Amino acid sequence: MKIQIDNIAKVFLLISIIVFILSLTQNTYCTSSSDFCDDSPGWLVLLIGIIGVFVGGACLSWLANPFILVSWIIFKDIKYSFIFSLLAVISSGSFLLFNQVIVDEAGNYAEITSYKIGYWLWFSSMIIMLIGNIVRLLPKVLNKTKKISM
Repeated sequence: MKIQIDNIAKVFLLISIIVFILSLTQNTYCTSSSDFCDDSPGWLVLLIGIIGVFVGGACLSWLANPFILVSWIIFKDIKYSFIFSLLAVISSGSFLLFNQVIVDEAGNYAEITSYKIGYWLWFSSMIIMLIGNIVRLLPKVLNKTKKISM
């Protein structure tokens, strides 16, 4: 059973990585700034997003990228991979809580008007990894619960 669960979790890992890479090829979100909607591929947002982290606000959701990367790298350590994938889901999902984002180096903000497929794929890659980690953790948690109740 453990081998099957590990194999299933590896499939989740692989799908998470593939969906993340796919998200980099798609537009991410639209703003009230006229030209950003059709010119927001995930790879560009990934590259310039780190600058926004220092500004705060919606740009803090960019931190999901290093969180998911660490989760993938330390995949064999179930507990910490789970923690980092959970942080990635929280960070990437937090973008939905903001109604504006910084749009230029002058510090101007624009309203977020819609979310494109690139954002949803990016967010989904985090969720997929979290589910894969839950699949691996669940049997361990259930076994501990059985031992306690006996």
